[in-house]
Amino acid sequence: MDVDDDSSSIGSARTEELPSGTTTVHYHMGSHWWRSRTSLEKSLLVGWLLLIVVVMVLVAVLHIQASHSTRPPGTENMCLEPLCVELAGKVLSSMDRTADPCEDFYQYACGGWVKHNPVPEGKAIWGNLNKLASDNQMIMHNLLESEEKSKSMAEEKARIFYHSCMDINKVIEKKGAKPLIPLLEKMGGWGVSGNWSSENYSLEFDVINSKILLDSEALFTWGVAEDDKNSFQHIIQFDQGGLMLPARDYYLNVSEKEVVDAYVEYIAKVTTEDN
Repeated sequence: MDVDDDSSSIGSARTEELPSGTTTVHYHMGSHWWRSRTSLEKSLLVGWLLLIVVVMVLVAVLHIQASHSTRPPGTENMCLEPLCVELAGKVLSSMDRTADPCEDFYQYACGGWVKHNPVPEGKAIWGNLNKLASDNQMIMHNLLESEEKSKSMAEEKARIFYHSCMDINKVIEKKGAKPLIPLLEKMGGWGVSGNWSSENYSLEFDVINSKILLDSEALFTWGVAEDDKNSFQHIIQFDQGGLMLPARDYYLNVSEKEVVDAYVEYIAKVTTEDN
């Protein structure tokens, strides 16, 4: 038996029996077919093979992503980050979806917030900005009360200033009412001090001084802020005042009306009698 390579044949194999009894096996490698292709045909064939591989890889990747995706249909463009979910929850909890927005849109949009955030004692109004300011004040209070030494010089100075106002050694308390006397004089005096006169009394003067000296907003409040119509300039702005008394029960509770009336009468008598 002899074996030879017939490179001129197309990829196949055949066995021939020669007359002398010798068997010859021809192996056809098919290399002639590839060599007979033009460069363009070879490039197109390789390109098609690469394209098929790329498509198969993309299909596999998309299938894996789809099988591992937890998003419900139609939410591909929604933000599902923790902060987005938290803010969306706050918005929904602030709403009252049982209310008809066509009848009472305020109740529909803010009813939940009003229900879960009653006006605290001593506050005339209460909203998101007020709650945010209160939360920030609580954070600052905890930082100032902390005994842990801070690396920031600004924080240490703020803590020293805070403790200086707390009157830990009762220095201010020991002075009693003496520090109030000069303040009463600046406010125009009153009957107890013996120098108050109805002829010299000015409501405008009293309101201005109560704001400047006491930061009191009895009738209305004012301040300097940016002009809403032109943010490049500042203007004086006026707004409504607060309730002044610490809680709404002081105005609505009538169970102690006789005691309150007697107290008002007593104060009026004390402040108007001659000294």
